Formats: sequence, C-alpha cells, structure tokens
Amino acid sequence: MTRNRTLSIAYGCLFVLILMIGNYAIPPKQCPVNYGLDGPICVPCLDESCVDCSTRYDRCDTCMLGSYSNQTSQCQACDPFGFCESCNVAGVCTSCMSGFRLDSDINMCKACEDSEGCAVCDYSKCLTCKPGYFLDEKRTCQKCTKYMRHCTACSDKDTCLTC
Repeated sequence: MTRNRTLSIAYGCLFVLILMIGNYAIPPKQCPVNYGLDGPICVPCLDESCVDCSTRYDRCDTCMLGSYSNQTSQCQACDPFGFCESCNVAGVCTSCMSGFRLDSDINMCKACEDSEGCAVCDYSKCLTCKPGYFLDEKRTCQKCTKYMRHCTACSDKDTCLTC
C-alpha cells in the first residue's frame, strides 16, 4: 500500500507541476534562420528567397537582398534584372548593388558606366567623374563643355581647369 501511495503522491505532484507551468507564459519555440513553424515543428521556409519565416513557414517576414515581402508574405524580386539591393514594401528600389547607382527618375538601377560621365559610383550616387566632367551637388556628372564651350577639364560649372 505504501508503494501505491508513493506513486499516487508522485502523480499528484506531477499534475500540480503541469498546472503551475500552465499559469506561466512559456516562450514560443524559436526556429533557426531559414526555418519557420508548422504547428510545433520547425521546417524550412517555403520560399527559397526567405531569410526569416519564424512565425510561420509559409509566410516570409524578411527576404534576401534584392527582394521584398509582398502583400501575401511571399518574396518578390525588387527588379527583374537583379541590380536592386533593397526596396520598400511597394517594390520600389531604394538602393542598388555594387557597381550600380539608383536613377531616381525611373526608380531603377543603372550600371555606373551607363551613367554619362560617371567613372565610379556607390549604391546610389556617382563618386568620381570621367575626364571632361564634374560632379554636381546632386552627385551626377555634368559635361564641362555644357557650361564652358572650350573647357576640357573643370571642377564645377564655373571653374575651367584646362581649355
């Protein structure tokens, strides 16, 4: 009878312990990167471009560079060419990959060499111009001869260095 009584007390204590735990907030299960919850189990994110789907495996919270989470929580490319590094929730490009600059007039990335006079650019603006051009206040290259007819090198639209 003591053995049964001991088991009964042990089961009773276990029941009380379970009830006590039920009154406290147990943190939700954390899944590793590129994994999300499918019920109580961590499974790979459904979308290959998804970096974080920790809340649900079929809904992306954070996408890889160059894509964004659309209205249905699926990753969608920022641009069809893959030159856009990041974009807003509407899919409008906000910064470009290295070697490209953002053309704010059309919200697309252009190669530095496709920008007239630009020799070196960062993710959004030109940094250095080719000979015969100068960098204006908007960080775009302007041709010296546009402002000074015979000027082949200038520092700004008013200062010719070489004729």
